Amino acid sequence: MKILIAIAGIVLIFAGLTSAKDMRTYKATYEKSMEKFILSHGMRMTDLGQQYTKSLDALLTKVKKAGDLDKTTAVMEEIARFRKEKGMPKKPSALLDIKNIQSTFTKQALTHDVNKAKRIISLASKYDNVLERLQRTLVSSDKLNDAKAVQAERRKVEESEDVKSAKALIEQPQLTANKKSIASVGNQKKAKETTVLKTLSNSRKEWLLLADIDPVEAKVGYSHLTRYGKDSDGLGIGDKTFETALLAHASSALIYSLDEKYTKLSTSYGMKNGSGGSAIFYILVDGKEKFKSVGMWSYGNTKAKGHKPVFISISGAKKLELITVGVRGGAGAWSAWGDPKIK
Repeated sequence: MKILIAIAGIVLIFAGLTSAKDMRTYKATYEKSMEKFILSHGMRMTDLGQQYTKSLDALLTKVKKAGDLDKTTAVMEEIARFRKEKGMPKKPSALLDIKNIQSTFTKQALTHDVNKAKRIISLASKYDNVLERLQRTLVSSDKLNDAKAVQAERRKVEESEDVKSAKALIEQPQLTANKKSIASVGNQKKAKETTVLKTLSNSRKEWLLLADIDPVEAKVGYSHLTRYGKDSDGLGIGDKTFETALLAHASSALIYSLDEKYTKLSTSYGMKNGSGGSAIFYILVDGKEKFKSVGMWSYGNTKAKGHKPVFISISGAKKLELITVGVRGGAGAWSAWGDPKIK
């Protein structure tokens, strides 16, 4: 939404542009928006690096528990290498477990880079369109020097390193060879955009794991949102360990942008094993309540214990909200969504 507002502001500014000097206002808006794009991308890459480290830490715990010396050594060496280099090695690890995590990181990083490139290209294109109109107006008003200044600005933008790098990335053979994949990545980032943590597909035939994407907004009653991906040991809710899950202390609100591309939501819900509190679970679609649970517990002789499945139609929806409200104070109310996914 902020991006759209910035672009709309840019277009409105044009109405008052009559000279190259007036162009400075719009230029400042353009440069500020560009800085935000780049900063946002850097934050996402930092978050991705932290998730990579967490995946390695989880793997380290697993191989240590199994008593595997070689794997333990390999994982420790990769953790040390990543902390130093902050990126993937030239050659993937020979250990399959590490190699899979590295593959996921590489795909996620590419997704972030593609989204950044598309946003930069889109903004630069809108900026150039307005400048072109201004240039024509100045020429017709016989303000040729001002028109030349605008033309110079257009060339500067086109030849800027940010724009050139963005176009080069999008035009890479491995990307252009699969236009559907590129379109899918680009569409995932409309408006506030959802950061893709793994290779995603817009195909209606495939499920998209909510544990693999950042919510547009995440509010929790205590600590922070924890996502359990396929590389983790999962999360226990009642008598089942869910391979992927979302854990957020109640009261919580996890909001996702759907962009009218999905039709179904499937998830289980309940309190994380060992939780001391209780919570009520809600599912809202475009602001309307579609589901409300009873107060769920992780202990005691009650039917509202363990995990329960729920399926919701989200056809044509723009926004999905997974909400939990702690009851009786909510202390220790670690609410969890087991294997939440959409398609």
